[in-house]
Amino acid sequence: MGPHEGRVAPGARVSFVPTAALVVRRDTLSAVGSFDERLRYGEDVDLIWRLHGAGFRIRYEPAVSVRHQEPRTWSALLTRRFHYGTSAGPLALRHPDALAPLVVAPIPAATVAAALAGYPVVAGIGLAATIARAKDTLRETNLSTEEAPEIAVRTCWRTLLGLGRYANQFAWPLLISALVRPCGATPATRTRLRTMAAALVLVEPVTAYVRDRPRLDLVRYTLGRLADDAAYGAGVWAGALRHRTTIPLRPVLARRSGRDTTTSKLHRKDPTHNE
Repeated sequence: MGPHEGRVAPGARVSFVPTAALVVRRDTLSAVGSFDERLRYGEDVDLIWRLHGAGFRIRYEPAVSVRHQEPRTWSALLTRRFHYGTSAGPLALRHPDALAPLVVAPIPAATVAAALAGYPVVAGIGLAATIARAKDTLRETNLSTEEAPEIAVRTCWRTLLGLGRYANQFAWPLLISALVRPCGATPATRTRLRTMAAALVLVEPVTAYVRDRPRLDLVRYTLGRLADDAAYGAGVWAGALRHRTTIPLRPVLARRSGRDTTTSKLHRKDPTHNE
């Protein structure tokens, strides 16, 4: 769940903690009830969010570790990821406001889309608007506006990462189609579609590789991460269809686009279990 301790709440940097290692007061469980045994997966997320809803404070402490058995084969690992994804459907019915797969601010999203589509002027206008909104937000809190450009760039970058992760999880058949046989009347259009698809596919895993420096080489790490995303996303689709809800699939627009608000709720911290 990351290297930084902090408070746990839906929509926060750490939106839940798995109960593989949980310390909780007995009277607290008596107040909200224990695990919902009707949930095959995601029962720990449901408990954490019910505790939060009842006003209790939950904290994540990364210094504590507990060893447990992990899948030893790719098939077992991806099967588990699929099953974790299926929990999004029932969790969405219980906690509809906590399970958006992606939260994006409209102006940064439009800026990123314009950049991917090859319209630098439009992207520049969007970036300028994002900077202006960031300045307004800083002024409202009586802070210096010097950091507004950095905040705007960071917001757009996080938007790109979130869109890439969302696409890899829920729209990978379209991405493959765009890479292999893009639709377009001209070679330039087909090239543009391939470039957009490649950027969405690669930006998140490559960024994670540079950040985390895993022991795997870049190619195997990227392929494994994409397979993980596809398996989890397929599980989310299955759970959403089974429970007749689109909540786990629908991105949500943030109310303010000048803040650094863009985040992917499924950004490696999938609201079903830890990894």
